[in-house]
Amino acid sequence: MYREFVLPVMQDLIGFFNDQGLKDVPLIIGGNTTRLVDELIATGVNNLLCDFPADWFQWLEKVRAKQRAVRHNMNPVFIQNATPQEIYDTARQVIAEADQYPGFIMGTAVVPYGTPLENLLVIKTACHEDD
Repeated sequence: MYREFVLPVMQDLIGFFNDQGLKDVPLIIGGNTTRLVDELIATGVNNLLCDFPADWFQWLEKVRAKQRAVRHNMNPVFIQNATPQEIYDTARQVIAEADQYPGFIMGTAVVPYGTPLENLLVIKTACHEDD
């Protein structure tokens, strides 16, 4: 259904944005979009979201082949409930899996109210460790 009904409209819309000279055209669709990754890339956007339920490795392979930026969200419930060390270790693992891909963006998804600030800040620390 996406390929037949949504993709042509999205391609027209993204084409319009590109014709206007926009440099950053993101497409943020949450959930497990693994089955749609090829269609999402085919929209023509240059910045995509691989949400936490999706297959990160399949996504990374596909966006790398098409040279698109990709944001990978960590699971927000994990961020809320895990220890700062567990969160740090997971963030560093995701960063390592991205293997210095130039279009990689670390994301948190929408974290629940009451998530400890320390749990969010440790992700920032993990991202800046190699700076």
